[in-house]
Amino acid sequence: MINIAYTPEYQAYYKEWETVFAPKNFVSSELMLPNATDLEFRKLQLKRWANGMGEYRIERSYYKAENDGNKLWGAETKIFDETGATIYQYRIDDDDGDFISLIRHSNQHEYFLFRTGLYGYGLYDLTSKQEFFYIPDEPETFIWTDAHYNPITNMLAVGGCFWACPNGVTLLDFSDPMKETKWVDVISSLDGGYDKYDGLDFIRWHNNNLILKADELVEENDKISTKSVELEISEMQYREWFENV
Repeated sequence: MINIAYTPEYQAYYKEWETVFAPKNFVSSELMLPNATDLEFRKLQLKRWANGMGEYRIERSYYKAENDGNKLWGAETKIFDETGATIYQYRIDDDDGDFISLIRHSNQHEYFLFRTGLYGYGLYDLTSKQEFFYIPDEPETFIWTDAHYNPITNMLAVGGCFWACPNGVTLLDFSDPMKETKWVDVISSLDGGYDKYDGLDFIRWHNNNLILKADELVEENDKISTKSVELEISEMQYREWFENV
């Protein structure tokens, strides 16, 4: 998929859409936490406390406007350090199922990872103070709702779904987070693919292996139902998938 985040066309759209963030269009704000299931984030917070530092605070503000009869809205997220200083902020035009995760990479950098748009994602490198955005040039593709990094293999398991489809998991090679990378749809890579599995959910990384909960389709007495099974996918298996992308 082609990344259009830095194209003139997308930048023009982004500039026009950003008019919604005028002070007069402010609706409300709230404090939010990174992904509650993000064990890596909790470990990092404990490490910060042990070093005498406070936790990151994240505030989300909502805006709504109307332009030529079209309703526009957006959300602005600000990340504060323990002193209350803003260390980063970003804006999105779709926060349905939005998430934010804090990743401690094997390269010793810390990243905030978040969804942007309906199908893209953004990264902020807390160490180098750089940002990266990926907006795929596709009318419909995988919608991110959570992400789980494995520092042993540098793989990122992303939970979410294709539009109006059951939950699924996509794998990304996250060796170099600030560059475009390969995506692998797990269900289509499994033997039987979508004819055998109706949905997948991330459970955990077990060392190098990926543990998932799958809804397996079962046909019995001319009726199709699903049963929940646990799948363990080895590093060798998912590395082979990437070789075919």
